[in-house]
Amino acid sequence: MNVQTHNLVTGDVAKFQELLKEKGLYGKVVGNKPVLKSIPVDSVVEIEAQRDTQAKWAYNMLVKQSGFDQDIFEPISVMEADDGNYYCYDGLGRTALCQLNGITEIEAWVSIGTAEEAAERFITKNKENIRSMAPEPLFGAAIEAKRPEALEELTALDEIELCIRTRHNRVYPLNSSQPQIKIAGFRKAMKFADENLEVLKMARDIVVNAYPEDRVLRADLFVGLVIVLDTYDALQRPGAPFNQLLKFIESYGAMMEQVKLPFKKDGGNQHNAENESVAYGIIKNFTGSKHCSNETAKNVRHKVLLTRFNLTEVRS
Repeated sequence: MNVQTHNLVTGDVAKFQELLKEKGLYGKVVGNKPVLKSIPVDSVVEIEAQRDTQAKWAYNMLVKQSGFDQDIFEPISVMEADDGNYYCYDGLGRTALCQLNGITEIEAWVSIGTAEEAAERFITKNKENIRSMAPEPLFGAAIEAKRPEALEELTALDEIELCIRTRHNRVYPLNSSQPQIKIAGFRKAMKFADENLEVLKMARDIVVNAYPEDRVLRADLFVGLVIVLDTYDALQRPGAPFNQLLKFIESYGAMMEQVKLPFKKDGGNQHNAENESVAYGIIKNFTGSKHCSNETAKNVRHKVLLTRFNLTEVRS
């Protein structure tokens, strides 16, 4: 087969074309082709996951380009919905440039659909196909797109009384006043606890008790406590051992900020086991503290954690 490609294509093109033919994909085009047209700027609506746009950034771009430069800024991509709005899934920054500069219309690739479909396209473009971005806005987009896994995570967050900030004026669950956590930390905690929400709620309560004024829970402390509580049933509430652990972390809250806690270092900060190292550091310091009774210490042997996660013992 005589294959025509541009000069920067490398690899066995003919081979992959044959594979595409075997899968019935060669020459196949899917989706509905959008229409290019000018639309009113004031009808462009953001979807949940779009980034915040700083007015200073827009001003600087306009000054740098001596105006809105159509040679540089390509048409935006929107979904035209039945409510008359154009839900933008690519190009909200360009829209802001026009708005700041008093331009009333903008060129757009327009498809017909819903806000949910626009959110789904945003996820596809920014995570699954083209580029990556912060996971929090993508989480918000997944909720707007009503992806089942995101809705399940949303329910779990509500149950354990935590929230995710997806942009400067939006958190999920919506309007929550609960402490925030990064979505990656929440997902790690869910994985370590095998989605046991009771364990996550205990860890959350310990951190909030120690740092009642903090609006954000540090993921390393939260996940470390989840590992500790999931590994040692004896430390789960109700009971004296849980209260002892609660008071132990509270004592650190009175001395230092979350970011300065020594647990990861004291646990050896072991390779590919940062969260596990935090858990080990917590247990090492807890069992050696005045807060841990002799009876509790008997039920919280270091070896259990070291064996479970294949950690190296760190001697003081």
